[in-house]
Amino acid sequence: MGKYLLAALLVLGLATAVYAAPVGLTSEADAVEGELWADNNLGVSAGFVVDGVNSRKIDVDSGEFEATIATARIGISLQDRFNVYVDLGQASDMEFEFSDKGDLIQCVYEDEFLWGIGVNALIYRWDNGLEVGAGANYRIADMNLDEMTVAGTRYKRSDASVTALTDGEMEEMQVALETAWRTDYFVPYIGIKYSDIEVDAKFTADGQERVASGADASTNFGVFAGLTILPKIAAFGDKDNRIAINIEGRFIDEEAVSVGATYTF
Repeated sequence: MGKYLLAALLVLGLATAVYAAPVGLTSEADAVEGELWADNNLGVSAGFVVDGVNSRKIDVDSGEFEATIATARIGISLQDRFNVYVDLGQASDMEFEFSDKGDLIQCVYEDEFLWGIGVNALIYRWDNGLEVGAGANYRIADMNLDEMTVAGTRYKRSDASVTALTDGEMEEMQVALETAWRTDYFVPYIGIKYSDIEVDAKFTADGQERVASGADASTNFGVFAGLTILPKIAAFGDKDNRIAINIEGRFIDEEAVSVGATYTF
């Protein structure tokens, strides 16, 4: 019981740190060990990911989106090679900026529930620790407008001057190819990815309609680099590498950083 409490406290502590969807270590199913269903080559993991999207360019005039996304992650690993997971959490601090009719528009959205799914897979590993993996994920959240600023004038959604307001969704998908080098305690990795995001903004203020509905990413290809730390904790017995701590940055198509941790039961 004590070792499960220790793992839970570690994960909760990491979740308080600040961090488009992280790729993560694609070979995590093989890098960590658990004892639950181990005889059947199955593993169950739980953890947290905090993802800060500082800038995502959107394919409209001066379009830019940002958000902070914090989720709990539950995963199942298969054959020490595949990891399938579900993310459940919250998208907060969502902001979408664009230009319309020569005016700069800044939209701020309410905090919303977010869910996502993903899969990572180890493709091949050489004896020297070099490995190749791939991953794919999808996530979605509502985008309910809270306030809008048009050319310096601020409006709330409840204002009488705001009419024909339409809420939308933030929807994102991503696929990635990654190479990593595994040692006993550290796994640095780099990779390339293709991702797309769709965001919405549509309202009428003081009789002027402002629209950027279904706007998607202006750049789809990007790169990422990260480090997974595999601490060995004696309290876990012979399967002492049950925790994976991950830090990752993503560039070119977006500017984002994520921090997360998982524990395999």
